[in-house]
Amino acid sequence: MVSLELDRPDAVVFAGVVLAVLSSFLAWRVAADTPGGAAAVGYEGVGFLTVVAALAVFATAAVLRHERTSALVAVAGGAVVVGVAGVEYVRLGAAVRPGIGLSLAVVAGLVLAAGGVLGVRRYD
Repeated sequence: MVSLELDRPDAVVFAGVVLAVLSSFLAWRVAADTPGGAAAVGYEGVGFLTVVAALAVFATAAVLRHERTSALVAVAGGAVVVGVAGVEYVRLGAAVRPGIGLSLAVVAGLVLAAGGVLGVRRYD
């Protein structure tokens, strides 16, 4: 029988997946020189990679529940999300400031990686 009960590492990974998907629909780049601040959302650029990485982690965690492999995939997925967001931070120009979605993507990647580390420690 399939159990929908989540232990702590799975819950943290799931929270990271939700945050990563949500971040791609929020502003990643905001023009600093316009009054309203024209914004570009994450999925319009490389932000879609955060969704792909997060959904890959979710699928792996759903299939390989309570296994060390799923925890390692969560750590790698978190690193990908943080890496994509870090590249976007580096590519910001002088007239562009980071949006809330970009900051949330960094947090999401860290949460994913933390859930993976918790899983690695628990599922020895």
